[in-house]
Amino acid sequence: MSQQTCMTVCCLDANGLPYCFNCYFIYDNLHMRLIYKSSASAEHSKHIANNGHVSGTILPNHIRKFAVKGVQFFGEIEALDAREEKYAAELYYGKFPIARVMNGVLNFIMIKAIKMTDSTLGIVNKIAWDRAICF
Repeated sequence: MSQQTCMTVCCLDANGLPYCFNCYFIYDNLHMRLIYKSSASAEHSKHIANNGHVSGTILPNHIRKFAVKGVQFFGEIEALDAREEKYAAELYYGKFPIARVMNGVLNFIMIKAIKMTDSTLGIVNKIAWDRAICF
């Protein structure tokens, strides 16, 4: 995941209907979190303010035909304290320095569960991880 750049995140709107958006992200391996930047006025940010549970997918930057490879995740948006915000900024702007000049705030998705599928070797490999089981 640390090599990928874009993810799709799905949340629920006020009517309980799914709403998806794409964004650039970085993977914080130390804390098993995804960090992305978004405007507080964006439609998805308004939905997430009401319900912080999200799910999403991460695909390779370069997709190969007939090779299914990617990650599905479930998580929850968490607020950042000042120390975490500084840490997130160092990671995020280290990968996306141009994002410093764009409006928006950094957000954390605390990963609760994840499943990785990889069929690039001809055999479908699936690896699942659940925070509740591991911690």
